[in-house]
Amino acid sequence: MKKLFKIFIILSCLLLSLNSNAKNLAIIIGNDAYKNVGKLDNPVRDAKLVASKFEAIGYETRLSKNLDEFNFNKLLKSIARESSNYDVTVIYYAGHAVQLDGLNYMLAVDQLPPKTEEDIKLSAVLMDDLISSIKSPLAVVLMDACRDNPLIQQTLAASTRGLLSRGLAPPSTKSGGLFVAYATASGNVARDGINETNSPFAKALANNISRPESIDDMFSRVTKEVLQNTNNTQRPFKYASLEDKFCLPGPCEELVANYIPSPSSKDKITIEKKVTNKNSYTDDIIKINPKLLPFYEDWVTFEFNDKLIYQFSPLTYQYNTKTNIATFEEKSINQTSGLASIFSVDGTSAVTSTNINCSTKQASYDKITNYGQDGKVIDSFTIDKNDPEYWFDLPPGSIGESAYNNFCGTNAIAVNLIPGTTKSNTKFISNDTKGQYYWSDLGKVTYKDESFYGVLYEYNKVIKDEKLDANITGEIVVAIASCQDRSQAKQIRALFLNERKKIHGMAFKDSTISLLPNSAGRILLDSDCDGD
Repeated sequence: MKKLFKIFIILSCLLLSLNSNAKNLAIIIGNDAYKNVGKLDNPVRDAKLVASKFEAIGYETRLSKNLDEFNFNKLLKSIARESSNYDVTVIYYAGHAVQLDGLNYMLAVDQLPPKTEEDIKLSAVLMDDLISSIKSPLAVVLMDACRDNPLIQQTLAASTRGLLSRGLAPPSTKSGGLFVAYATASGNVARDGINETNSPFAKALANNISRPESIDDMFSRVTKEVLQNTNNTQRPFKYASLEDKFCLPGPCEELVANYIPSPSSKDKITIEKKVTNKNSYTDDIIKINPKLLPFYEDWVTFEFNDKLIYQFSPLTYQYNTKTNIATFEEKSINQTSGLASIFSVDGTSAVTSTNINCSTKQASYDKITNYGQDGKVIDSFTIDKNDPEYWFDLPPGSIGESAYNNFCGTNAIAVNLIPGTTKSNTKFISNDTKGQYYWSDLGKVTYKDESFYGVLYEYNKVIKDEKLDANITGEIVVAIASCQDRSQAKQIRALFLNERKKIHGMAFKDSTISLLPNSAGRILLDSDCDGD
């Protein structure tokens, strides 16, 4: 208990571990504590978010916060000296930057109020110098730095002779092996984020960095997400001169081969080119396919009691088969009632970035953010997940153990196994007195020689669930079965559907199902095993 209390009272910086054997390097910079040219709210927060994502996909990640002029230039020298040892160097910068005479300058936090353009040219860091310092065969530069700076616009208006422009200019150096992305198109400005939330660009990057696809395809998704979240007012822009296809998480030929979209259905998962099974996951990171997420609510309930509701965000869920660690964002909601809900001044919900070690049955947190009843942030704590002190055992019968049961081991597969929740791409299997069973090819995943099946079961009657506060119309039953013994299957998950046919809640299951002749499960298994 003392350890948990310490987690909640310490507001710590994110310390990133270094891996000397890593072939890819990520330099992450966040500047927001400007002394003279206008503070920003979120760059350091954005840098921490992006750093955690690059660390998760195996990059040697170095996080720098609030660099002054001396240390900014020192970092450039370090990049020039060390980047040749890496296959890829990624640089993410969040903070103030200005375009002056067609060139881009990043501002250190001790930048003095500029009176002429020379004040910037002599003290700020030229973006082209940053790009030139990268000696890796491939360089990726992500600039979340087009944030508007009215103070500089005003102080230089009379002396720049029109040389100072809004937003950033296109890059002008390093013609080959370069991918540069701006948070918004050149000449425009980007949003910083409000109410202590991340910038739209940082959030979109974090949601897509680990995708098993080319960086061009990944950035297209980032662009769509930013446009959607800014009402089409901010469009990210890229400048690329790549000779070959490149994927951030690893070699494209290994990643993309396992995630080829099916030509027959836009919602199909993917098939591995060397395996004849309907769907097969062989990658180290098992992650929910966002194409299937329309069947989810924004948050899915996995446990509740009389005082709290526990939910998880499907978009954040990952399971690493090498480390056997499951990570996801978790929300706990206070179930207050009466006058307490009206006059409450305490946080009514908390969002936690959660890590569960499925081998040791321990958990840790990266970040905890408490929200008030109006949805605004009350406080936020960042925790060093690499410190063994912040890993704790999951008590038997606790919500943490419920999360462990839901998100670890074979259950990780079930989170990815979401067949369509309408009958548009399914075929009828059979029925019983309580409802009807439907099946789709989307409902099978083969992983480590085991077959996982997800079957849609629609109730004949709607069931009202008081704690989920929803009418439940059916469920997706997820089970493991084998052609060697067709008489039974092991159910590992139930996903409950509301009236909109969206997954509204889920429950961990650990029970054996008898597959009697002519039952839905037996019909499906016989057909699949016999190749019908």
